[in-house]
Amino acid sequence: MDGAPVTRPRCAVVTGAGRGLGAALATDLLDRGYRVFGLVRKEEHAVALARQGGIPVRADVTSDLVAAALHAALAAETSVDLLVNNAAVIRFGTELSSVRSRDVLESIDVNCVGALRTVQACLPWLRRSPRAVVLNVSSRHGSVALAAAGGTTGVPVSYAYRVSKAALNMLSVAMHEELKEQGIDVVTLHPGRLRGANAPPDADLRADEAARRVLDGVDAGLLTGGRFLHPGARGVAELEW
Repeated sequence: MDGAPVTRPRCAVVTGAGRGLGAALATDLLDRGYRVFGLVRKEEHAVALARQGGIPVRADVTSDLVAAALHAALAAETSVDLLVNNAAVIRFGTELSSVRSRDVLESIDVNCVGALRTVQACLPWLRRSPRAVVLNVSSRHGSVALAAAGGTTGVPVSYAYRVSKAALNMLSVAMHEELKEQGIDVVTLHPGRLRGANAPPDADLRADEAARRVLDGVDAGLLTGGRFLHPGARGVAELEW
């Protein structure tokens, strides 16, 4: 019908979209009708995403050049409705004697500062969305309350991973306090105990199932409020910081 409003597809940016949870999120978002920009570092991951209909962005979240890459990719987009900061590394060292300072610093750069860089880069587009959500993929092991209570029995966790995810949690709180007045929700996620490379001993969840739970929560409007949340099989649970 002439004069009918054109409904634009929702737009999502996913970092670490080459494998694991990031790839599963990109696939599910495409199935839900989103235009998906996936940050990847490897050519084979870029090719795989493009074959599904996604738009690969070859960039590294540890480089300030990620902003230029995102600006170029998003130039024709009106807004970004969902930004998922999923890129992460895991470095080992569960005892002080085996902790390497460079591993801690690298983990903070990827797992925390990487999210800062991508939010800064996408901010003009996030501000133009009628309901923008930033999901920072953290971990139960980023909870200071859980660590102070003794952690998870039988699941050793490296210093670098704990410190970097706790830093991401604080970044999320700080960003949400600033951006909520601009209509942007910044939410921290524990996606579940995911199977795969470097999985914890108690891993019990496939990446595609975790992605479905996360995106069902987004579509239902349950992932809001600047909280630390876990989308589970029986709904969304709030975790202690």
